[in-house]
Amino acid sequence: MSWNDLIFWIADFISGTFEILKAGENYVNWLYITIITVILLGWLMMQAKYSKEAKESGGYL
Repeated sequence: MSWNDLIFWIADFISGTFEILKAGENYVNWLYITIITVILLGWLMMQAKYSKEAKESGGYL
């Protein structure tokens, strides 16, 4: 197996993953948007909780 074979195999693999995204149409985008939104909201709620605890304990600058 030469380097060219390896590089072409990797390129074909990556191209194949984009075919999966094409098959999902716009639903894949909505899935990613939903996942990122849920994670962001969870992070913001946790940060608000930690900030409140820090203010109450005097550790907040």
